[in-house]
Amino acid sequence: MITPRLGLVLLGLVLIGATLIYAPGLNGPFVLDDEENITAVPEIAIHCLDYVSLRDAALSNDSGPLKRPLPTLSFALNHYLAGGFESTFGFKLTNLLIHLANTVLIFLFCRALLATPALLNRMPAERHITVAILATALWAFHPIQVTNVLYIVQRMNSLSALFVLSGLILFVHGRTQLNTVGARGFTLMAGGTIGGTALGLASKENAVLLPLFALVIEYSFFHFRTHDERTRRLLLIFYMLVVVLPAVSLAIYLVLNPDFILNSYVTRHFSLLERVLTETRVLWYYAGLILFPISKDFGLFHDDMVLSTGLFTPHSTLFATVGLLAILGLGLSQAKRHPLISFAILWFLAGHVIESSVLGLELAYEHRNYLPSYGILFAAAYGLIFSIQVRRTTVSLAVIAVLLTLGFITWARAGTWGNIQSLAEHAVSNHPNSPRANDFAARTSLGVKNDLIAGIRFTLNGLRNAPMEVGFHIDLQILLGTLGNEIEHKLQRQATQSVGQPLDIRIAGLDEDIQAVETKDGLRLSHHNSSPERISELLGTQAITVHGIFSLENLRHCILDPPKPCKALHNVALSWFAIAAKNSRTSQDYRAIIVNNAAVLQAEAGDVSRALEYINQAVALLPDHVSYRVTRAEYLIKLGRLDEARHAIDLIAAEAAPTDTPVSVHESNIRKLREMYNNAAEEKHGSLWLHRK
Repeated sequence: MITPRLGLVLLGLVLIGATLIYAPGLNGPFVLDDEENITAVPEIAIHCLDYVSLRDAALSNDSGPLKRPLPTLSFALNHYLAGGFESTFGFKLTNLLIHLANTVLIFLFCRALLATPALLNRMPAERHITVAILATALWAFHPIQVTNVLYIVQRMNSLSALFVLSGLILFVHGRTQLNTVGARGFTLMAGGTIGGTALGLASKENAVLLPLFALVIEYSFFHFRTHDERTRRLLLIFYMLVVVLPAVSLAIYLVLNPDFILNSYVTRHFSLLERVLTETRVLWYYAGLILFPISKDFGLFHDDMVLSTGLFTPHSTLFATVGLLAILGLGLSQAKRHPLISFAILWFLAGHVIESSVLGLELAYEHRNYLPSYGILFAAAYGLIFSIQVRRTTVSLAVIAVLLTLGFITWARAGTWGNIQSLAEHAVSNHPNSPRANDFAARTSLGVKNDLIAGIRFTLNGLRNAPMEVGFHIDLQILLGTLGNEIEHKLQRQATQSVGQPLDIRIAGLDEDIQAVETKDGLRLSHHNSSPERISELLGTQAITVHGIFSLENLRHCILDPPKPCKALHNVALSWFAIAAKNSRTSQDYRAIIVNNAAVLQAEAGDVSRALEYINQAVALLPDHVSYRVTRAEYLIKLGRLDEARHAIDLIAAEAAPTDTPVSVHESNIRKLREMYNNAAEEKHGSLWLHRK
């Protein structure tokens, strides 16, 4: 029998075990969204703890409508304590500490649920601590939690979970005492529900599910039973206020504002219906990862999942949909006879209501199971401990084997997070058909090892798996241009080969379909699966994703930055930018980025008038984006339109530093513009300075 004191000792061992399991990844790098949300945000790089710096840091994130101030502020404090972004240890250690805190909360949550009427007398009370310890260990050690701990930006998710769990523990405590303490029970329930939701929302929007989780607990373990009718009416009113009313209000808002959902599909290659159908299969996939955590199934990306375009395409969509409805029916019908089965099913489904339903998010990510996995693991732990009464030795050995297996898989996964190269290799090894894994591996090969051949190979593999993603086509043009530039400097020209004839070039590790032609502009490499015409077609008809935007940005740098390996693409790139900007499926933010790039290319080519037309479009699209307005003022000065330039500069200087620009950068921009203006105004011949080379 495990006593409460021994239970605390075992909980401590679980915490130590989790720490050791995750230790190999604590010095790993920033990756992917870490840059956009942390390292590239000037306000997070604080150097003092004054109110203004902390406030600006807390409000600097735009990844959610509520700005997620708590995790963002914690990133800033990590930067301050570490003295910069050079070391990630403090950032990842903070994530681990949050996970350990959540582990303790999971244990307390288990104890609270085991004290509910539906579970209190189903097994001897002395076994409750054993169930709680096992469920906690299963949850803490499970490899599906890795990205929540070692992917720094996912602190938003784990910190939200911390407040949700805290609120639910308070809720269950109040609900359990409702029949004995009356109003005080309702106070605890309301405090846990409202307080936990509010604090959780300051971390991530999925905390809005806390009231739904509370309803699942009520339905599975309390069955809306009270000691008198008056308390029951008050209980129903409570759920009407905290669950039904917010849900109905949200539904009405979405009906009146359908663009809230529809706009989230602007940058996706799938429709709302296709996503909803695909998510029926994704949910079963998640459940499989939780129940059968096979190492090769895990990964940073899961976009290799086949899209469901109808109930019968693929056929598994129909089975997944019917199965999901059947399992939901089972969960709803078994609450009184088998409360744990009901809870496991309803908790899991409730946890995915936001991220696996109608919002145009990417199809699948493991971190979305941080809390939803708990219901299944709690039920599994309960079932295992209940079985010990029948087969003590066999089940005990099975429990030890399961924990050791989970711990080893998670430890091995944590090791791959130790450096970005191993992470990229692991991602593409486990999911070779994932477009995003191949893109990540390509960029890592180029950035870490400067391995151009590997970069091309991964890009081609990504292109084969996502032929409609224009980003891969543009990436291939950039990489082939760079490779051609390198070959041209090293290749001994054969005098017998004429311009326009194929060159016999074979490079180990590269697709044989890559062809080389020597043109008057130099060596040109191409691949039959991609062409400038194909890129134009995709930019005009397909949704432009974040991958496409990054690729267009990289193309501009490849054209303009020495040694300018893509300079031959200058004119066609301008046509691509023009086509992309006119695409009706291009979002406003992306269109501004595109026309800004076109402006830079035109200005570098000497056509400042055309560049001004493009930058005016960018300013019209995003008038509060100060860098576009600064560029516009520069072009006005170069064109000799000094009165307009002066007015533009005065408007920029009149406002305080914009929220997207640090004060020092804002002041530097103004000084630079005024110097340019003064130099132009001092010229004896007002317009002649424009024509100097």
